[in-house]
Amino acid sequence: MPIELGLMTMKPCSCLLLPKQWPSQVSDCLKKSPVEKTPDIFIVDYIFNVCNIIFINYTDRVNAMRKDQIQILAGKFLKISFFAFYGFHVSPISAETSESMASAEVRKQLQKMVEDREAPGLQYQFSSAEDPILSFEAGKADILNTTFVSANTSFLGFSVTKTFTALAILQLAKEKKLSLDDPLSKYLDYLPYEKSPSIRQTLNHTGGFSNPIPLSWSHLEEEHSRFSKSEFIYKILKENNKLQSEPGEKFKYSNLGFLLLGEVIERVSGLSYQEYIQKNIISKLSLKEGELLGFESLEPPFSAIGYIKRFSILNAALGWFIDRDQFISGSQEGWSAFRKYYINGDGYGGIVGNAKGFSKYLQSFIKSNGVFSEYAPELFGPITNQKKFPVNLGWYRGELNGTTFFAHAGGGGGFYCEIRVYPSLSKTSVLMTNRTGVSDERLLDEIDLPFIKAYPEKRNKTIE
Repeated sequence: MPIELGLMTMKPCSCLLLPKQWPSQVSDCLKKSPVEKTPDIFIVDYIFNVCNIIFINYTDRVNAMRKDQIQILAGKFLKISFFAFYGFHVSPISAETSESMASAEVRKQLQKMVEDREAPGLQYQFSSAEDPILSFEAGKADILNTTFVSANTSFLGFSVTKTFTALAILQLAKEKKLSLDDPLSKYLDYLPYEKSPSIRQTLNHTGGFSNPIPLSWSHLEEEHSRFSKSEFIYKILKENNKLQSEPGEKFKYSNLGFLLLGEVIERVSGLSYQEYIQKNIISKLSLKEGELLGFESLEPPFSAIGYIKRFSILNAALGWFIDRDQFISGSQEGWSAFRKYYINGDGYGGIVGNAKGFSKYLQSFIKSNGVFSEYAPELFGPITNQKKFPVNLGWYRGELNGTTFFAHAGGGGGFYCEIRVYPSLSKTSVLMTNRTGVSDERLLDEIDLPFIKAYPEKRNKTIE
């Protein structure tokens, strides 16, 4: 009769001729073990106890036989591995158990990020198409007032806004209000370029636009009522009045291109960018209480304060782009705090939200009959551009441990975040932090990896 030991099934083996007292000894050992109370954590001590019983009783027999290694792997794959003649058989690990072990490992990673001062605070959510698998938050939203990050704390999302812009463009194309191959100049007659990039090229960052560093493309809360977007766009186009390459020839990330796509959405729809996104995307998600997406930061303590490491090269360079005295309010615990401010152009970086809200948005693409699932094949299918540039209609394509994902990062003064969709796994992930980031750091490569390894049978390198 097999004896179940958590992940293992121990079977009496005829070649060992087990003594009669062995089953009772193992049974007594198991009665002392807390396995039933901790289904997702396998206690090393109880495994050692069982091993000791075996070797105490069979030292002479085992020494006479061919030996092989004993592996005790703690953490994500805790198991004992013997040759078949030892009488052990490792049972398959259930998907639920794999997810539990992955969750435990990811929690440790995220907690360590805060302890190692990689960010004052953070939120993370890994979800299936229907439900969250792990929701986690840690650290401080406001260091000065010792306010901790909660599941409901809001963060600036910056460039993940570009995925909302891309979806809005696809919606308008479906309604025949525009074509992806239309030149931008068809809708924006003030463009200074001799040859206008198309909407598709702009979505794929192959329009040839320059990409001035946008840290200075912001204004303080008290300046918001006086801010003129049209004057800002006129100034930026005057400073960047030539394309850097022929449209469609080279990949070059550009906030300027998405700033202009936001203007196309306004011209075609007759609504402001914020109004269009709110009406046609956010409102259709049916967000529940605590699931946040929008364009207005909540007031503390419901929103995180943005920070930059006080003693860092990035902080030293910050004065080249913004007036530090205006934008920085002070420093605490080695972090300098930003005052509340707004992005100058919503289309490239104005979204605000939390991990729960962004997760709901991502799930809408992969959920069966999800509100935006009809756009998933176009957004998350094979990259069809001839030169295989890494972006597909606003989404970056990559692979993690053989699994294809589509992603976008968002970073700027005080905040950094990443969102991902794993279409072949029907999983999504979101990371929000309240520290400055200015590049795609791909933090989710390491954070998501335990979960991706938990679904080996579903990996798919290509999505056709």
